[in-house]
Amino acid sequence: MVKLRVGATSANIGPGFDCIGVALNLYNTVSIEESDECVVISRNIKERADENNIFIKSARAVYDMCGKPFYGIRVTQETKIPPARGLGSSSACISAAICGANALLGEPLKKADLIDLAASLEGHPDNTTPCIAGGLCFCVYDGERVRYNRISIGRKLMFCALVPDFRMKTSKSRRLIPQRVSHADAAFNVSRAAYLASAFYERDFGALKVALSDRLHQPYRLPHIEGADEVTKILREFSPYGIYLSGAGPTIMAVSDAADREFAKNVRGALKERGLNWRVLPLFSDAHGVKIIE
Repeated sequence: MVKLRVGATSANIGPGFDCIGVALNLYNTVSIEESDECVVISRNIKERADENNIFIKSARAVYDMCGKPFYGIRVTQETKIPPARGLGSSSACISAAICGANALLGEPLKKADLIDLAASLEGHPDNTTPCIAGGLCFCVYDGERVRYNRISIGRKLMFCALVPDFRMKTSKSRRLIPQRVSHADAAFNVSRAAYLASAFYERDFGALKVALSDRLHQPYRLPHIEGADEVTKILREFSPYGIYLSGAGPTIMAVSDAADREFAKNVRGALKERGLNWRVLPLFSDAHGVKIIE
């Protein structure tokens, strides 16, 4: 048996659609062992899992890559990452499955191989890459290989996640995005993405207010998230460095100075005063990525 800790991620950071993501310290614990059947147990619910199950599909892909016969696995998970909220729950499942399967086989695949495989299974690298590698990752994916630069931002910044009590599936959220955008909007995002990378590398966090601007996905998704306008207004009252839609939503992320210990408390109080049932999760970047703990 292999036991792993796998973290949440926040992707599509500002203008970084499908290419910039950060690992966060909100974890699922997953145990994986070989079996003669496929079983997934989550939150005390046991299910036989078919080949379309995300754990089974991902684990099988590792066995196939390594030329090993796959008979089945038994997966048990304790989940803290809320599903369908824009915090990388599916990427956590994929990353745990492939890293766990690789460990069961004696680790024939290197980290780079796992990162490439995870991106191919997910379809984009901005969640899976930081989930496996940790830190803040700037990714390029050509459909086969992920090239990325990773920086560790420690606890200088707090990623304050505001999570509503409703879900938003990525497949549905993607349909809200137009197939074509104007040259002006493309140029807008390219400039902000470059500025965002510079801001993080230079630790110029005051630049995030401008650098987190986006015209590729947030303007199309936010109007479909109930309460998003009011939540964003509340966040601005407490002057974070910047605000963006986490992943495909509906979670809204505020990036603030970690030294401001009252930020999350103040936001939580303002939400309660206005009758908005959104959880406030003060999170920090995880530097390690998927970790085998037993």
